[in-house]
Formats: sequence, structure tokens, C-alpha cells
Amino acid sequence: MSKFFIRIAVLWMLAGILLGICMGISHQHLDKQLHVHGLLLGWVSCALFGLVHFAWPQLQAMLTARVHFWLHNLGLVALLAGLFMERRELALAGPFLGSGSITLAIATALFGWSVWRVTAK
Repeated sequence: MSKFFIRIAVLWMLAGILLGICMGISHQHLDKQLHVHGLLLGWVSCALFGLVHFAWPQLQAMLTARVHFWLHNLGLVALLAGLFMERRELALAGPFLGSGSITLAIATALFGWSVWRVTAK
């Protein structure tokens, strides 16, 4: 799982950098929240998750690691879609923001529980 978290982190980093470049070139910073959330929750968080999984290999064998990976990334996509829609005042923004945030919170709690369980031994 460490490898998957690091790989997806690199993809989130590239996406965040490309969005930042596009905003800089166009001088339109409407999507700065997407840029910041994508980099922090995508690049930074996933990279740290990968490093934690590398440091405690027992985490990688747990089913919760795979569930956490998918919940985190799906929740982040929903959150970013919601932020995109919110900035454009689209009606569906709320459900995407809510479901993405809740999914990310569940994923983070699952990660925390797994780390707590492994490091308590």
C-alpha cells in the first residue's frame, strides 16, 4: 500500500502544480481552493500515508489500508468537484462537498484506528 499511496501522491502533486500554473498564466484564481485542497489532501497527505505504511509494514497487510486508500481518494475527488461547483454557484455543490468531507473523515478515522492498533503492540 505504501507504493500506491506514494504513486497517487505524485499524481495529485502533478495535478495541483498544473492547476497552479494554469491559474498563474490566466490570472484567474477562482480555483485556488481546489489547488490548495488537492495539494494538501492529495499530495501531502497521501505521501505521508505512504511513508507511515512504509515505516509500519504491518499496516499494509490490513484490509483497512486498501479501504482507506480508496475512501480517501474518492472522497477527495468528490470534495474537489464540490469546491469546483461551489465556486461556480452550481446547485449540486452541497451534496458533493458534504459526501466528500464525510468520506474523507471516515477514511482518516480508519487510518488513525489502524495506526493506533499497530503501534499499540
